[in-house]
Amino acid sequence: GLPRHDWSWYLFPTDDRDSLLQRIKHHEPFTGVRKQWYYNNFMFLTQGVIAERLTDKSWEDNIRERFLEPLGMNRSNVTIEELEKSSNAAFGYEVKDDTVVTKMDYYHISGMSPAGSINSSVNEMSQWLITWINKGKYKDQEILPEAYVTEAMSSHMVVTSALPDDEFPDMHMANYGYGWFISSYRGHYRVEHGGNIDGFSANVAFFPSDSVGVVVLANQNGSPVPNLVRNTVADRMLKTEKTNWAKRFKERQEKAKKEAAEAKEESTSSKIANTRPSHVMPEYAGKYSNEGYGEFDITVENDSLFANFDLKKFYLKHYHYDIFEPFEVTEMGIDTTDTGTLRFNFVTNDGGDISFAKIKAEAALDPIEFKHTPTSIAVDKETLERYVGDYELAGTTIKVYIKNDDTLYLFVAGQPEYELMATAKHKFSFKAIEGFKVEFTESEDSSIDVMTLIQPNGTFKTTRK
Repeated sequence: GLPRHDWSWYLFPTDDRDSLLQRIKHHEPFTGVRKQWYYNNFMFLTQGVIAERLTDKSWEDNIRERFLEPLGMNRSNVTIEELEKSSNAAFGYEVKDDTVVTKMDYYHISGMSPAGSINSSVNEMSQWLITWINKGKYKDQEILPEAYVTEAMSSHMVVTSALPDDEFPDMHMANYGYGWFISSYRGHYRVEHGGNIDGFSANVAFFPSDSVGVVVLANQNGSPVPNLVRNTVADRMLKTEKTNWAKRFKERQEKAKKEAAEAKEESTSSKIANTRPSHVMPEYAGKYSNEGYGEFDITVENDSLFANFDLKKFYLKHYHYDIFEPFEVTEMGIDTTDTGTLRFNFVTNDGGDISFAKIKAEAALDPIEFKHTPTSIAVDKETLERYVGDYELAGTTIKVYIKNDDTLYLFVAGQPEYELMATAKHKFSFKAIEGFKVEFTESEDSSIDVMTLIQPNGTFKTTRK
């Protein structure tokens, strides 16, 4: 019942596979268990980690020893570090608006490697397909058990139950096996899978009943080429009716562009004019976290907000009210052509503070909440000592003291001690409790005599004993 949740690994990468697995329990499902198929890279990660536990070897070593070496895939590798050392390694590119071509950096997939980190070539991937077509054997050596091969390329879940369309009535069925899409291509049983990572697109397909395999690799991000070439080659090899797949794609693409342009002209923008953010820019700054994803920072540069992730940075442009649009910051500058529907919606709590940001990080779900922790500022011990003392509120003593030479704490009898985090001059937030703050007031002689407790249920003034 889980959707993809790809932002969880793509924008919050880590080499620690166990920590990635721990995120899954926090991922919200979109339907019940096994009620509907949905592709999910975390399931491939899980499979890889299970193999590590069973073999007491890393996923990378298992791939090398069990597949790359016996198949003679000598140039293929499983890490970006190995790829960068390879001779004649391809660079990846992206194309925008059919005209602007820019090089993309390799994406260091890190801990998510079991979901797709093998770097290979058409020649060497062909050896992998030969193994599948030969029911698990390569040059008379068993690489995969025949029973597994049969099971893996059989249907186990329905991807879509749609009927064939009128244009191609002989292309139907969309099911999923063990890491393979299963379909009927013009009456021929097809097993295939595609993939995409920054700058690269791929499709690997074979027709087990016809002993035909096709591998198409493209160094273009989100490219349609692998599927188009796969179909063109299949038509020739299977001697089926030939279709100009490139022409058909171009016509459909132009039609879609025209319809999108017409829809844009007819539609009215949801943007409400002449609105302003409810907070000054520094109050949006801080850390934002979600247990199923990770943590990112929002910082203020001049008068603008920026969202900083491990591998990417986004300029947050004000849309309306407390909603901002992200635009990626690249080596070329801020890419304002990359417009989409993604928004950062900052939500205020009852105390008037930014509580969390809602981001539609998963298309199948409602926006996901990232809890806000204000940016803390460093305060030296000498300054902290000015706040130390006992404060009285309706006969109750509230103690303020320093621990570890650099951290201020507050304690009330019968309650745990609360760590305070400096957010501005004389202002502190409770680190563990949202919406609770203290503000110290400086008297005319510069002494600290008053501490004000700001809580969701009210504001309470205390005086120093």
